[in-house]
Amino acid sequence: LRDICKANRLDMAYERALLAMTANRLCEPESKLGVWDRWLSKVYLPSCNGLKLDHMYDAMDILYYNAASVERSVFFHTADLLNLQVDLIFYDTTTASFSIDQEDEEGPRRFGRAKEGNWGPQVVVALAVTREGLPVRCWVFPGNTTDVDTVERVRKDLRGWKLGRALFVADAGMNSEKNQKELSRACGKYLLASRMASVSEIRDSVLSKRGRYTVFTDNLQAKEVIIGDGECRKRYILCYNPKEAHR
Repeated sequence: LRDICKANRLDMAYERALLAMTANRLCEPESKLGVWDRWLSKVYLPSCNGLKLDHMYDAMDILYYNAASVERSVFFHTADLLNLQVDLIFYDTTTASFSIDQEDEEGPRRFGRAKEGNWGPQVVVALAVTREGLPVRCWVFPGNTTDVDTVERVRKDLRGWKLGRALFVADAGMNSEKNQKELSRACGKYLLASRMASVSEIRDSVLSKRGRYTVFTDNLQAKEVIIGDGECRKRYILCYNPKEAHR
């Protein structure tokens, strides 16, 4: 944040304002006004002396417009500190609804179907995490964005991070022919869940293919099934849960 302020010739007070608001979130969450008017006088943060209320509001704009570079810096510092292996990236989306009657004219709050099933103004929040569950990056999309439409943006953003041979893992909501092409161009390798009943190739070929399952745990067995030849072949991982099958 200090580098961003220097590069844009901004007052360093904005970086201090963001520090104060972050520290406040961890201790005694207040509004921006509450941090400036009440909370700072109760804690020892001498570097924040002299902050004005405008610094609090303007700092949020600075953070918003530079979010991508901040997220990248935080992630790679964390990855280096904890020696993370970024060989798996898990991706999923959820929705956040708002108790308002109208959607935004230009903003992201749009009418859409929430994960809980209700219809109303909302935003779609997407998150990519490592196998340890540490966030890689998050996104906020307009509320009428479908899961499959988020992948192109995510692919474009993560491609610039040069994460190497990372395997992109997502649920069946992301599985479409368009997304498969996008992911193969970005990461090269991906693993997408698929609904068995809705894909004719799975019904007709994958389930009937012979082969021995590898037993991982009491409730998980899996085998690899390859359909087709050469560059056009598809690789499926067929999972089997004996307990669920018995039930």
